[in-house]
Amino acid sequence: MKKRFQNINKKSRFYLLAGIMILIIGMGTLTRCSVREKKTDAKKTISLGANFSSMPDMTFTKVEDKTEEKETVLYYAHTEQNRAYGEILWDAFYLGQIDGTEFAFSDADGNENGSFAIYDIDQDGDEELLLYFDGGSMSTNVGYIWGYKKGSIHIELNAFPLMRYYNNGIIEVDWSHNQGLAGDFWPYSVYIYNSETDAYQKWGAVDAWDKSSTGVEVNAEGESFPSNIDIDGDGIVYYILPADWDGYYDMTPLDGKDYENWRNDYLNKATEIKDIPFQALNAENISKLGASKPNIQFSEPLG
Repeated sequence: MKKRFQNINKKSRFYLLAGIMILIIGMGTLTRCSVREKKTDAKKTISLGANFSSMPDMTFTKVEDKTEEKETVLYYAHTEQNRAYGEILWDAFYLGQIDGTEFAFSDADGNENGSFAIYDIDQDGDEELLLYFDGGSMSTNVGYIWGYKKGSIHIELNAFPLMRYYNNGIIEVDWSHNQGLAGDFWPYSVYIYNSETDAYQKWGAVDAWDKSSTGVEVNAEGESFPSNIDIDGDGIVYYILPADWDGYYDMTPLDGKDYENWRNDYLNKATEIKDIPFQALNAENISKLGASKPNIQFSEPLG
């Protein structure tokens, strides 16, 4: 009897061990299945649609974005375009000459008081060259926009370098002087982009009579401030000037609300473009465009 129980105990231990092994193997299999399912959930399939039925589907794995902020690096799209722009900048930097214009600043010799940017400012899909050149006086402060089409450059706009750009092709350009009656309001011109000519054309301008800041009640022509127009009573009225303005303020001025309506009409809910990547006009930045640096010998200073 005792021997029989020993045989039974041996068999029990054998079955017990076998059961434990099966349980362990089963749990491992379940664990692997669970992990595989989680990996599958992390993937998504993009179907390319019927037009691409011969191509395999694309899959991607969703990954947490851990990209840190880095310094902005400027990349330019077209090599030949950039070389052409670079040649313009070399001439401005070393010679004080603006390509395609009669502008000449004799004291350039490496004048770094300017800036430039390569940016699609007119939203036509091509990058333009924006140049602000500061010659040290109002007459030598100039702003230019160049375009590049079919291997050649052309001027899209030449205006005073105080410009506000909008994403509907509008540019507001402040006047270089404010010697009238506008007071705290600075007059400006409005330019619109013409896609057919790939250039900007003047659309109009606005000036003002600001009695509140100038204290002027009667202008040089002997006309009194039009209080009947100044409905909001803030002491300022606005003159909307046509593109071919003849210099005379013989139009009926507008009150503040009507002026805002006029401006809102041409802006048409456009937003101002502010993050334009301007760079200093210097040899280091110009040379990045790939244009050859001109071999210019400057005269030695006297004495």
